[in-house]
Amino acid sequence: MKRFWIIAVIAGLAYIAWSAFHFYTRPKVGESAPAFVLKDLSGREVAFPGEDPSPAIIHFWATWCGQCMSELISFNRFYDVYSNKGLKIFAISIDEEKQAVEAVMENMGFAFPVLLDSKGTASDLYRNVGVPETVIINSEGIIFERFVGAADWNSEKLHATIDTLFLRNGGKNVPEDKGTQGR
Repeated sequence: MKRFWIIAVIAGLAYIAWSAFHFYTRPKVGESAPAFVLKDLSGREVAFPGEDPSPAIIHFWATWCGQCMSELISFNRFYDVYSNKGLKIFAISIDEEKQAVEAVMENMGFAFPVLLDSKGTASDLYRNVGVPETVIINSEGIIFERFVGAADWNSEKLHATIDTLFLRNGGKNVPEDKGTQGR
């Protein structure tokens, strides 16, 4: 029995060390955003950053994540406002089953494009600690902001952050309608 506890403690300490390494070695604000290539729901390969240097949002989510599913309603409205304004939006599903993602997209009527990361390619590059997780990247490919947990995609603060990115992009494509009250 003593041997079991020794092994359990060693395994626990190894997990804590791995978690700390994973968290502290992930790309941070001010560092370059890792490049990746993933497939969308139609099987087409999509590359980040691509050829057009525009601000981007990379949003990791999953169909089994309750917070993610609640958040995607406002994320879809956010996409409607900013997608035609020059902001690249990458909604990356970490689900293993493509059919589950397709069902959610169809049943909820979401319009945003989805990239599939069932093998953890992008998740590993960004060293995600959970979902939902969002990385905001400026037009130079530098991580501008990153946060874990559900976001209010209709918030004044988030829209101000995105507007700041557009202004730093030489004033190009500054969105006029932010889709929020009081603005």
